[in-house]
Amino acid sequence: MAFETFPVAEEHVDGYATLLSERSRSDGLEVDTLDISEFKVDIRKDMNNPELTEFIAKDSTTGKIVAFIIWRYPTNHLYGLTIPRENFIEAFGDKSFIFIKELFVHEEHRRCGIGTQLMQHAIIAADQDNLRICLGSINEAGESLYTKLGFVKVYCHLEQVTYMVKHPQQKQSATVAISEVE
Repeated sequence: MAFETFPVAEEHVDGYATLLSERSRSDGLEVDTLDISEFKVDIRKDMNNPELTEFIAKDSTTGKIVAFIIWRYPTNHLYGLTIPRENFIEAFGDKSFIFIKELFVHEEHRRCGIGTQLMQHAIIAADQDNLRICLGSINEAGESLYTKLGFVKVYCHLEQVTYMVKHPQQKQSATVAISEVE
């Protein structure tokens, strides 16, 4: 199964809103046409939010958007998150991390490498800025993926919750051999 990944752009809004609607239905929520319009408004608002980054994956054969990832860059607050900031400080020591808000792959397209490919975008962004990556709400399949990508579990005593975190890759420093000249 071939797919491509892209940062979310205006041309993806309709397909992305449809996927969000399908995801909501699979979670047991009632979604109607009005909700899809609201998803589109939210997507456009998020596209203009410099704290958020969103990528989508599109099936190359059908053109259908089948997966997405959303992450938030560090700020002085954790807008939109239900986890109190002091609990992040306890678990991670400071706010120098990217927080994965959501990674979703449509059921029919799971176990095809799409989640890994989308996570690679976040890993590259985090490594470029020397940031850790943090995520919570881990299901069994997700834990397997994140462990494969180098994440480790971190327990937050205040929340009594386990998060997963990945530290940035160490930059390789060039070693120069110096020989003495006599």
